[in-house]
Amino acid sequence: MRSGVIAQKVGMTRVFTETGEHVPVTVLKLGNCQVLGHRTTEKNGYVALQLGSGTRKTVYLPKAERGQFAVAKVEPKRKVTEFRVSEDALIPVGAEIQADHFVVGQFVDVTGTSVGKGFAGGMKRWNFGGLRLADVRIPARPSRTRRCPVTWASIASPRSICAWCKPMSSAA
Repeated sequence: MRSGVIAQKVGMTRVFTETGEHVPVTVLKLGNCQVLGHRTTEKNGYVALQLGSGTRKTVYLPKAERGQFAVAKVEPKRKVTEFRVSEDALIPVGAEIQADHFVVGQFVDVTGTSVGKGFAGGMKRWNFGGLRLADVRIPARPSRTRRCPVTWASIASPRSICAWCKPMSSAA
């Protein structure tokens, strides 16, 4: 079993085949991916490689992590991950893994973490339509109720529940 790599997604593009068809591909950036250590069966109970990627200032590291990077004789890394491998696939400590680690046409398993979009309202999160900007029935509607994830009728009926809603005028 071969080791994986730590990469950052740059974006998407397409590659054209000899027949003219295009195939969508993902572009990944390998940022200084190095082997930091080995996990062996005798010492840890399993066989794995510890890889690190990116750069990090030494000032922000705890002393224990500084010692680990000093033993491996590599500069501090931002992301550290373990990949389980077979005993014959161990790479020496300090070696840098490049894109030529993989064979052309080889299938890989990819896991990732999303960028995250923060707190989202009902319109963005669940694709709610919201209310119209100009409604004849409800003339003085605040902007918050337009993007509210609940219906206007349920807010308007018991007015005491919705403290930020303006009371409806009796003329409408």
